[in-house]
Amino acid sequence: MDAALDPAAPLPNDPRRRKDQIKLRAARFGDYEAAHRDDTDLGVSTKALRSSRGT
Repeated sequence: MDAALDPAAPLPNDPRRRKDQIKLRAARFGDYEAAHRDDTDLGVSTKALRSSRGT
């Protein structure tokens, strides 16, 4: 999880994993929230991602 959220870490070659990591990073840093305000579960998910261990 740490590598997936590290903006300096390289993204995987697998398209699905790459997309997932991009979404995780965007959620952690607030960019995803700005684009998806209508997602009712997003607040809880991003709060968990921003916690110390992403749980």
